[in-house]
Amino acid sequence: METLPLEIQNEIWKIYYKDLYSNNIQQMNCFFCKINNFDNNIEEIKKILRIIRFSVDENTIFTTKKNLKKKLEYHNNQIIDILNNKTQKIISKRNDIFCYLIQLTKFKDYYTDIDYNYKLIVAYFNKYCNFQDNILDRLKRAIQ
Repeated sequence: METLPLEIQNEIWKIYYKDLYSNNIQQMNCFFCKINNFDNNIEEIKKILRIIRFSVDENTIFTTKKNLKKKLEYHNNQIIDILNNKTQKIISKRNDIFCYLIQLTKFKDYYTDIDYNYKLIVAYFNKYCNFQDNILDRLKRAIQ
């Protein structure tokens, strides 16, 4: 079996496969950034919970709770998108917390006392905080 010269093989690769390869690499890098940013998002949620916990002004508490709910819904939707995309789900199994979420979604009744719009992000938050009951209770109170 004869092969083409290396120069011709390189040209063929550049013409046909380079764009596909580059797009896949960009998508993977974007996905890894998204997964890595979840830890920063959890820290931001913890800061918002501290503001709610230690604030005296009712107006500040109300607006902060409203912002918290928006952020939680947004991050919950991101987790749902990740878990619904088969490729991203497979890659995310390398992350301990996402692996926990994948296992958790196999059960029908998980976090039954939490609204559906917040279940996965609350589970992520709970796992990230090492299942501390007081933090989970504060988050539940802020959502309701």
